[in-house]
Amino acid sequence: SDLWLCGAGWGNVTTVRGGFGSWLAAKLPAVVPPGPCPVSASAADAYALVAGSAEALLIDVRGPAVFRGAGGYPAGAVNVAVLGVTEARRAAFVAAVAEEQPDPAAPVVVIGAAGSGYSVTAGRWLCAAGFSNVTVAAAARGFAE
Repeated sequence: SDLWLCGAGWGNVTTVRGGFGSWLAAKLPAVVPPGPCPVSASAADAYALVAGSAEALLIDVRGPAVFRGAGGYPAGAVNVAVLGVTEARRAAFVAAVAEEQPDPAAPVVVIGAAGSGYSVTAGRWLCAAGFSNVTVAAAARGFAE
């Protein structure tokens, strides 16, 4: 399965928010390591790989959905952009977030404008200006250190 998070964002998750990354890793089967982005790819390539994955999750809490164009989701909502992911995996992720973050209107993580994605299945980083960087929302209630 593929769990897409960025290296910098994963570090932010584990350090800035007092262990959210560890909590997330315990909830999901894939652990995404932090690190540099050694493999370059176009945004289109990155999107295509995620879209073609059997199980790919991309956390989007910023508001606009990365894979669904402008407009996207309501601002501040806890959303998961799902591309070919199994319903059970999606439901498990949403339930895990709800368990730790009961207020669905409070941001948990934020997707930035640029960064990289790590494919657990491919075992490599995909870097593209158009790919999204996952970081932590400062206002995430329930994850204070």
